[in-house]
Amino acid sequence: MAKRTKRKDAQRAAKARRREGRERKKTALQAHADPFHGAWRLPLRGCFINREWQDRLMASILVTRDRRGGDIVAASALVDLGCRRRPRPGHGPGP
Repeated sequence: MAKRTKRKDAQRAAKARRREGRERKKTALQAHADPFHGAWRLPLRGCFINREWQDRLMASILVTRDRRGGDIVAASALVDLGCRRRPRPGHGPGP
């Protein structure tokens, strides 16, 4: 019976090591696949908007954040201020 227990313990330990290796590999792949993962936690470097956004009703926005090692993460958005959201039928204010 002691042999059986040792074998089962060895199998459980091997399975745990394989699982741990898969988790480590998955975490490493996620970090490389998504450079913006956790970027919201990084210190804000700057937020920029085009000067003529009110006249043109089009805003081009750029947000930058500092990463460790001197790298910078940037995200941009183009916002059409002339496009107003219309309520869906039955969801907006009534007549």
